[in-house]
This record gives sequence, C-alpha cells and structure tokens, in this order.
Amino acid sequence: MTTAPPDSSAKNRGLLVETLLGVAASLSASSDFDTLLANILHGARAVMRCAACSISLPDTATSDLLIHSTQRDWRKEGPWRLPKGQGIAGRVFETREPVNTADAMQHAEHYKRIGAETGLPAQALLTIPLMDGASCRGVMQAMDPRDRAQFSAEDMHIFIAFGSLVSVTLGRRQAEEESRARAVQEAERRAELELARQVQATFLPEPDAEHGSLHVQAFLEQATGIGGDCYFFHAPQPHLLLAGVGDVTGKGSSAALDMARLTTQIELAASRCTPESFNTWLVELNNVLYEAMHADDNAVALTALLFDTAHRRVYAAAFAQHPPLCRDHATGTWREVACPRQGFFGQRRLSACNVITIPLAAGSHWLVHSDGITEAVATNGGQLARDGLVSLLESHDWTNPSAFDLSVDTWRKNLASGATDDATLLLIEDRTTPPLREFAALCTAESIRAARAFFEQWGRFAGIPQDTLLTLLVGCDEILTNVIKHAYGLEKPPGPLWCGAEVSTSVVRFIIRHHGAGITQEQAAAQADARSREEGGLGLALVCRVFSRVHFSTNAERGSEIVLEKVLV
Repeated sequence: MTTAPPDSSAKNRGLLVETLLGVAASLSASSDFDTLLANILHGARAVMRCAACSISLPDTATSDLLIHSTQRDWRKEGPWRLPKGQGIAGRVFETREPVNTADAMQHAEHYKRIGAETGLPAQALLTIPLMDGASCRGVMQAMDPRDRAQFSAEDMHIFIAFGSLVSVTLGRRQAEEESRARAVQEAERRAELELARQVQATFLPEPDAEHGSLHVQAFLEQATGIGGDCYFFHAPQPHLLLAGVGDVTGKGSSAALDMARLTTQIELAASRCTPESFNTWLVELNNVLYEAMHADDNAVALTALLFDTAHRRVYAAAFAQHPPLCRDHATGTWREVACPRQGFFGQRRLSACNVITIPLAAGSHWLVHSDGITEAVATNGGQLARDGLVSLLESHDWTNPSAFDLSVDTWRKNLASGATDDATLLLIEDRTTPPLREFAALCTAESIRAARAFFEQWGRFAGIPQDTLLTLLVGCDEILTNVIKHAYGLEKPPGPLWCGAEVSTSVVRFIIRHHGAGITQEQAAAQADARSREEGGLGLALVCRVFSRVHFSTNAERGSEIVLEKVLV
C-alpha cells in the first residue's frame, strides 16, 4: 500500500472539512424530516466515500429499528424493519459501542434477510451509535468503502464526528417537532376550552336582567376557561325571584359538569319554589344533587336568595359559602346578613336546613359572591378577604348605575397576578323608591294624620303584614295623640313634631320627637302599668303590647324622643 504524499493528505482533509460544512448547512436547511434523512444519508456517503449508508431510528411503538438506506427508496417503499436486538445495528443500539468489521457477511450477528433484500452484499461495514448525551437516538452504518479494503480507525473517528453532528440535528429537530406538537395541542386545548366555555355559558342567564323592581347584574370569571362557579336567577312567579351563586368543588371539566347539573336542577325545580316551601325546596334539591354528585366526591358551596316583592321579604340560606351582603338604604354602608353558614350542599342527605327571613327594605343592594372573590391575592401580597371586599364596595357610589362594573374593575386592578380561582359576583338591586326618611310639621290634628300616613308607608315598605301594621298604627296614634294633648296641650300653640323611620335586617324603628313636656322611661313604665288609672296609662300599656320595644327619653337640646321598635323576623 502506498502512502499519499503530505500535500495529497492535506487536500483530502480540506475536502473532508468542506464536505462536513456543506452537510451541516444542508441539515440546518432541511424543511421536513424525510428531506433531513435524505441529506444525512447523502452527506454520510460523501464523507465516508463508501457504496452505501443507512440510518436506523427506533420505532417508539415496537422498539424495532427502522432502517433508512441509500439502497432503497424508503420514501416510497418505506424503511426496512429490523426486529429489536437483531443484527449488528441492533447490538450497537443496545450496547452503545461501535463495530467495525471487514466482512459483515461472516459476522455472527449479521441479519442476512435485509442483506439479501438489498442485493448488495455487505463486506466492510462500520456501525456507530448516534449518541446524544446519555441517550442513543439511533444507529448509522457505512458499507463497502470505495478506495480501500475496509474502514480504518480514522474513518471511525470521522464517522463518529459526523454522527455527533447528526445526533445534534436529530435532537434539535425532535425538540422542534415536540414544540410544534405542543403548540398544536395547546391550540386544540384552547379551542376545546373555548367551545366548552361557550357550552357552559349556555347554562347561565344573561348577566344583566330586570325583574319588576329588581335589577340583577352578574360577573363570572373562570380561572381555567371552564370551572365550577355559576350564578342563577329564575322567576317562579311574577312577584318572586330566586337567585344565588354556586361554587362546585374541584376544577376543570369535572367541576364544569357538576355546575351544569346544579344549574339544570335549579332551573327544573324553580317553578316549585315558594316562600312557604323554600326550606323544603332546598332540602329536595340537595338530595337530588347528592345522588348525582356523591360518586365523584364533589359538593357545592351555595348561597340562595328568594325575593318576594309582594310581601317585601327576602329568604336566604348559605351552604359552605359567605352569607349575603346588603347595603343600608340610609347610611350606604355594607353589612353582612346574619345567615348561618351550613355545610356543603349536595354532600350528604338532608332532612332540614336553616333559612332566614329578612325585610327587603333592609337593603337597597344585595350581593352574593364565591370564595374566588375574597381569596384572590391582592397586590399587597395578602388575600382580599371579606373586609377588603366591603371596603372595595364602600369606595363606590351605588347611586351610580355603573357602580357594579366599576367595582369589578377595581377588584381586577387589586389582583397581584390575575384570579387563581373561579370568581363570581351576583348583585340584586331593589329599585323600589323608599318613602321619605323623615316628616316634620307643627303638631296639629292634620299633621298627626300625615304622620300616621308616614308610618303606614314605612310599614308597607318594611313588608309588615296588614293586620300587624294596623295594630302598630293604633300604637302610633296613641303616642301622637298624647303628644298633642299632653306634651303640648290643646290650649297652647302647636309645637314642632318630627317623625323618622328605619329598617334593619330584623327591626323596623319608628321615631317621634317633640319639644313639649316629655316623660322619662321610668315615668312611662309607671303609666303603662295596668294598675295605674291615670289618663293615658292604659294607652301606653297598649303601645307596649303591640311594639317589641318602647323607649322614652328627654334631652334639653333635642327635646323628647319616643322610639318604637317592632321585631320583624
């Protein structure tokens, strides 16, 4: 064998470098995987100066090796399949060790079937693993060198260097393919979520509605596109509105499915909901949901309100969720309704539940929300919490029709990094115009009749039943008559008379003030004693019977004041 002159060796190395650079460029420019494999094989055969080259890649489904060779149009006919662990290629793939044999036909592990199919007997064969770190991406083989009897140690170094280039390229291409696949999956997931969100939205009413004197507004934001939060409102009868917020435990499609169950069952049962049956209606709904949901270990946090505009009453029940908030007509402050917080709805069978009754007049606005509102992390790092929500509500002017939307915007702006849980708000505004808050006049027979009408308006606004209201008005008449007859005296010029009224969640309060001769609480108690025969004594006894609390007081600046309270619920 003759040795090539030094300048000839250098020239060959120069050509090799140029070839490797050209192959590297073609690999980087390959647009699809088949073209990439074709460029790899073409480059390998050029670099190794051999009759044929192949690259074998594992089939992830079977662990067989799929052989792509310059000896076969695998793009039309498909690659050859080499069973797992078979042949020299199978051994190299498993051992990660290269094999250089001068006569593959005589090698103990030569896979003769593929050799026969190629029509080209394999003599000298160089097989290397395509290593990428600790993992093997496949195997490359160079067959029958053109100008030499077998592959040399230098050929192996060159082939391994080329194989490293191929491994990096395959790794990059796999990463790109996986990235594209993830992008496609993400796009499909988003499309499915959007479709699911649209389907889920069909179970919810429009977020802005009118029902008689009641105006309903809703806000719902799902943290993951679909979830378990919902709001609902239905009109079982023209004077009734059933409304509330539900929050199904769990996340994603499971919670969304149970949300659909909840809203569907409420809609189906809504027509049977009445003030008299509200407790029983909730129990029956709970037990139906328990049968449908307990297999999945899901339950519902639920706050339900039933508004009766004819009788001016609100019925409320809360299950594993905050009680409602209401805004006071007079002060504009928001306060929590004293509603017992019961266990999760639909988690166990019930035979009874706690329902409270509240005067509708106790609040101009009623708000129900899910935990996602108060558990949201604010910009200060802590949760908004219930007090934070109340402060947020009181920072807005609720005589402004946009107050609800402004409150939602404020809530969003206060979040540190968006909602982490489904969040729902439901607002019901009572747009019934309340009576004047006070009445003032000189104390005359005519003004007493006007004062009586003032208290009657407030009694109706507070939802006091007609028979009870009549007895309260008799008590008011007694007090007003005593003011004109005894506090001022019929022979004296009339003095000032002031009347006011307030309604809380449990009490209606009538207030009468005058600047005539007043009495203390002790004197009033003595006069109300049935044994007292003084004029007016029996009248005060009647007043104390019809009202829940009667209080007399005098003040040099304010004058005399009589407070009459009636417990409503």
